[in-house]
Amino acid sequence: MKTTFNALLIAFTLVSSLSTLSQANPITRPGKQAVTYATSLYTATDGRLVLSMEKQAGNYLTVRVNKANGTTLLTQQVAKRQTSAQVRFDLSQLPDGDYTIEVSNGEKTTTHQVSLHSASAMPADATTSRQIALN
Repeated sequence: MKTTFNALLIAFTLVSSLSTLSQANPITRPGKQAVTYATSLYTATDGRLVLSMEKQAGNYLTVRVNKANGTTLLTQQVAKRQTSAQVRFDLSQLPDGDYTIEVSNGEKTTTHQVSLHSASAMPADATTSRQIALN
């Protein structure tokens, strides 16, 4: 009888401890926060293109200027410690056409479309002007 009682006591203890473990909340680690950044693209008064960026410290940003066919013309990286940056592009030496400016943190990529067009019918004594269109 003593053996039966001990066996029942051990079985009851085992079942109650398993049910308690199954109801316990699992230990979770905080998830990785989403890496965010913001960009804006505009033309300066001197005709250059300016890309402004705001980001979280601790993450890199990579900026690329690509031709329409995908060829990369420029790559620049924004350091981890920087929380804001401005990149100025002098597009005066580039031929007319369509270009893309990509900003990426490795997880998210933002693309800006840029079209360059020079004035074609200008008088000989006029200063050449160029139109930059941002989409």
